[in-house]
Amino acid sequence: ATLLAPRPTRGKQRGSLMSMFGQSDATAREADMEVSTFGDELSSISWLPVLVDPPESYLPWDASQTSVVARSDAVRPLGDLWLASSSSRILDGQVQDQSLTRVFGWHKPVNLYALVTQLGALGALDSSSEMSYRQTMALAVPTLYRSIDTALASPAPDAADDGASEAALEALREQPCIWVGSGFVRPAVTALVSPLSLQPHLYVVSADLQSFGSLLRRLGVRDRFGSSQLVRLLEDLAFRHASAPLDSASLEMVLSVVQQLASPQHQ
Repeated sequence: ATLLAPRPTRGKQRGSLMSMFGQSDATAREADMEVSTFGDELSSISWLPVLVDPPESYLPWDASQTSVVARSDAVRPLGDLWLASSSSRILDGQVQDQSLTRVFGWHKPVNLYALVTQLGALGALDSSSEMSYRQTMALAVPTLYRSIDTALASPAPDAADDGASEAALEALREQPCIWVGSGFVRPAVTALVSPLSLQPHLYVVSADLQSFGSLLRRLGVRDRFGSSQLVRLLEDLAFRHASAPLDSASLEMVLSVVQQLASPQHQ
């Protein structure tokens, strides 16, 4: 078999060509600057075709955006649909050229602020009892959690963020953003593990999302239900059934919670 030498990079190719024609490295650098300037100019005009209607059900979408073209800095490729649809326009088409992908900045992952905004938008959607909704979220949520987890662990945060992502993360602690298999709930009513089944008052994070424990704790999910959460559950039941006796299921739940509160763990 014939072994081919590695293909030179674009910069080296340009430098070699410039040398062949008797031009200096400085001239090559000038050419690079011209390409960069061209990219900046290309990114400053609205010309990329974008989707106007959501291509999938249950997708966060800004219906007020009706323009069929947009600037590249406001657009994400179709592959980022479930990560950025609430804050970015989505490209109507595919870009195969890697050079253009880099010019548009799409070689970089979706930034943390956009990811957190997407999670907040998903949680704000009306839950649906349809199986298709649950199946869609079962695929979309882990992907989004994973991307947020990766962005939080990045050693090089976005210099233009200016604390916006941290503020958005803090706001999520008070919003429905934890997927529990049937819908989104606030972190305050969740825990990673519990010996009790306390739905629809308190929820345990499902096994397939336990790997995102670090992110979930940052959003406010506790390792176990605290005494304050359990007492609040009892208060809620007392308020709801102030003028009527508890049904058997609720009574059994109350007794389980009281026993749990009496355990050494809550002393």
